Amino acid sequence: MPHFIRILKPDLVGKDIQVVDDPQDCFLKITLKNLGPGTIHESFYHNPPRPDFQMYNGNDPWGGIVIYGLNPYKNLQKPGGRGLHTCNQLGTVSK
Repeated sequence: MPHFIRILKPDLVGKDIQVVDDPQDCFLKITLKNLGPGTIHESFYHNPPRPDFQMYNGNDPWGGIVIYGLNPYKNLQKPGGRGLHTCNQLGTVSK
């Protein structure tokens, strides 16, 4: 009889997206959460091949985010984890 191994996968979801109008700049504030039952594999924090989160301006890719840049402290790695990402034209800041 064959045995099957169930692989639990993460499910990263944008929980909150805000446009913040600051006197010095206008930027996006994105809160992400791992709603899945699985963890993000350690390899994604070292050398991912492409953006893990791709934002779009209309149909054009804009501001792709890689997981190791978004979440250097690995808050999203485990189920239920949260991460905050702020981006603007000057650069990005993650917590």
